[in-house]
Amino acid sequence: ARYRSPRVYAVEPDASGAAFFFVAAALTGGEVRVPGLHAGSAQGDLRCLALLRELGVEAGFDERGAYARGRAAGALDVDLSHEPD
Repeated sequence: ARYRSPRVYAVEPDASGAAFFFVAAALTGGEVRVPGLHAGSAQGDLRCLALLRELGVEAGFDERGAYARGRAAGALDVDLSHEPD
């Protein structure tokens, strides 16, 4: 017999993995979009978008997912003890 799942599960992308690409966009002045990541996510590492906004990067969420675009400027002194990755 073959296993057949009784449901279909949608699994959102990994925010901690996506954070590296959001930061790369901020360092180069480029743009990164990750479909499937939304503001209602429980993933704490999406805080990186708020931190990038503090550095002048256009970052956030829209109907297509999470995005970051533009070059970061300045520096931050921030406590990241609540961001596990």
